[in-house]
Amino acid sequence: MLKVFSKFFIKIIAIFALLVNISYAAGGIALGATRLIYDQDKKQASMPVVNSTTDKRFLINSWVEDASSKKINTFIVTPPMYVSEAKSESSLRIINMNQNLARDRETLYYLNVQAIPSVSKEELEKTNVLQLAILSRIKMMVRPSNLSIRIEDAPNLLTTSVNNHKIFLKNPTPYFMTIANLSVDNQKQAIIMLEPFSEKALEHFGREVKFQTINDYGAFTDERTIAIQ
Repeated sequence: MLKVFSKFFIKIIAIFALLVNISYAAGGIALGATRLIYDQDKKQASMPVVNSTTDKRFLINSWVEDASSKKINTFIVTPPMYVSEAKSESSLRIINMNQNLARDRETLYYLNVQAIPSVSKEELEKTNVLQLAILSRIKMMVRPSNLSIRIEDAPNLLTTSVNNHKIFLKNPTPYFMTIANLSVDNQKQAIIMLEPFSEKALEHFGREVKFQTINDYGAFTDERTIAIQ
């Protein structure tokens, strides 16, 4: 009995979670945006989920995590689990049940959407079948209305300071700012995210800092150059 079970288990699938927005074969499951801005005064937000395959069904499972990657129940995703048919588009509804979030700044969460492809009987009968469970994980910023600074103006308000021969990049705005294409005297640095009203030390020291930020639509803003005094 054990031998039969082991053989069947080997033939089924090996599932790997990939923390990327990736397609399946020639098409796949894709989210309608690379990030979700949740208006804190609204009862809910939505996220499109598109199945662009011509013949593949997926089981979609969704949930929300906090900034520390802990699954939480203060946000409800509906439907939490459903089957996405080939060549179809559906929509997830995200409902905020927490009325005690900060009103002077954004709060960061992560929306997780896992897509598990269906497996036909013929595929199960084959040996060495590998199926991928695809996990799309995007930032979800809960944004209060009437913040003191417009999001469009935030990138130009970032500043630098120097302390103990280190450059600090400061974010005096109420928004989470993703800093991309960051360099100090043309020395590249990894992407960083600045929390509202925070600062981070850069890896290199020099006389000129260049960077771009990523806006609400996942696009790069204009490059900024700051001279270090």
